[in-house]
Amino acid sequence: MTGSGGADKVTRHKHAFAAALLSVAITSVGAAAQPAQMPFSALPGDVVDRVRQIRQACEQEGHASSDEAGISFVDLDHTGGTDIILSAQHVCDGMVKGANCSTGGCGLIIWKQVGPREWRRVFDETVEPDPLIATDSQNRFGGLIVTLYVGIDGKSPYCSLPVRGNFCGAMLVRRNGKWVARRQ
Repeated sequence: MTGSGGADKVTRHKHAFAAALLSVAITSVGAAAQPAQMPFSALPGDVVDRVRQIRQACEQEGHASSDEAGISFVDLDHTGGTDIILSAQHVCDGMVKGANCSTGGCGLIIWKQVGPREWRRVFDETVEPDPLIATDSQNRFGGLIVTLYVGIDGKSPYCSLPVRGNFCGAMLVRRNGKWVARRQ
């Protein structure tokens, strides 16, 4: 994975964005605190399937992995739900091209809890390593800072900073159940 001009600009804005999110802690997505533990076997089938696909690909390339690695929990919309974040980068021991990551970055998938044992995928993008998530002391979501791979068309509904090459910076918050790009 290589850096880009867009990534540099996102890096410069990370601290300004974090300061704008009052009383929050910023951590790597793979290391985000968890408001509720959920055993791997109780996760939605979509999450379990995706983790198993990544693990199998990593293990075929000789890299270790575990069921729980890369999974975090957060309350996206401050409704008390247990929302799930899967950072493919952290599923395996290392970034493995073609398994958990590609030349464009690593998968970041977020599922929103919409019912008692029901989740809906609300974010599924390829991002550069180590996106940041801001949460408060009760692990309620405050914002997400990522560098997105936008490919050759250079478009994404999430871009909040100009596209540079195949990447753009995004500083995202949730409002009324939707992703909103913050502009700095």
